[in-house]
Amino acid sequence: MPLILDEFGRTVDITGKEIQLTRVAPILKANIWAKKREEFNKAQMHDAKGPDKLADFFDNRIGLKTAVRIKRVLTLNEPGKYIQIADKVRMKAQLDRLQNEINQIARKTGISSTTKLSLIAPKTEALSEEVPNVEWWDSVILQTDYENADSNGNNEVIRVYTITNLVEHPAQIRPPTEPSKPVYMPVFLTKKERKKLRRQNRREAWKEEQEKIRLGLEPPPEPKLNISNLMRVLGNEAVQDPTKIEAHVKHQMAKRRKAHEDANAARRLTADQRLEINAKQLCLTGCVMLFRDCNVVVVEGGQKQLSKYKRLMLHRIKWEEDQVKDADGNDMPNKCVLVWEGTCKQRHFGDIKFKVCPIEKMAREHNKKHQVEQYWDLAYSGAVLDNIEDSIIYKSK
Repeated sequence: MPLILDEFGRTVDITGKEIQLTRVAPILKANIWAKKREEFNKAQMHDAKGPDKLADFFDNRIGLKTAVRIKRVLTLNEPGKYIQIADKVRMKAQLDRLQNEINQIARKTGISSTTKLSLIAPKTEALSEEVPNVEWWDSVILQTDYENADSNGNNEVIRVYTITNLVEHPAQIRPPTEPSKPVYMPVFLTKKERKKLRRQNRREAWKEEQEKIRLGLEPPPEPKLNISNLMRVLGNEAVQDPTKIEAHVKHQMAKRRKAHEDANAARRLTADQRLEINAKQLCLTGCVMLFRDCNVVVVEGGQKQLSKYKRLMLHRIKWEEDQVKDADGNDMPNKCVLVWEGTCKQRHFGDIKFKVCPIEKMAREHNKKHQVEQYWDLAYSGAVLDNIEDSIIYKSK
């Protein structure tokens, strides 16, 4: 289409009307995006409600609350605050414990939960006024009253869907005595590992001793002499005076033997300690009552353990070695006698412990507390009779 200009140089169409030609100018992409963003915002504002529409829902009487910063002040805890909190916690724990007991009782009676029990249980007023057609514990599974239940079959009366094969387990409650920190099982070493550990400990102790000797903190030990290594250790000294050296070696050997025997004697248990240790090793229970006239040993356990313990008491321990004297200074026989042996339904004592009883009544009360006072009566009566016989023998002599 040709370009038509009028007398003023303006662009016109065929009819002579002025037209505006579009001018194409270069533009950046950023400017295009900014222009599109501005147009989009204007369209959004145009679609939103104007201030004239919002004015219908605005109330000038309502004041706007401005954000105010609360002033912090120093607050101290009142005395007894945490004591009250602890009391509340204890009370809550006690209530929970009572609630658990109620739940257990409810489950034993056949009610699945206390909530159902409270919903089903009738009021006391209704119980006092009239007798219900169906008891509240039967209303859970019965559809009708007792009269209709007797006339109809079981399948028509019982709500079968309420009976399932599921078992209701109690809620898991953390025990009050549970330790706060986890308790790990100790590691049990094998026999080979224990031997290796002892060998390493001996090696460390030997190294430490050698280090002290090297630093001069301890004197070096004397050479361990005996008749076989006499010439090899001493050499020229043994040749010069063999009689003196032999006497020195024998004295050293006797000294070592005496130290070994003294160590064994120090480790040897007394009669009372042997009783207690043997009882613990054999898993026995009982009590040892110490009284001025007689000492009573009560032991409970299995047949095999009791046979070993009885042999220890009656044969292995030599009671005659310790001589006992009475008030007049006369020697009294010291012996151990089996008073009674039998079978009991259950154990009456815990771990074997020693009980010193100054008077006879105290010893009997201790046995009575464990429901075995007949043991003391039998043993004490026998001891009294033995003392009477011994006194008669002494008088006759």
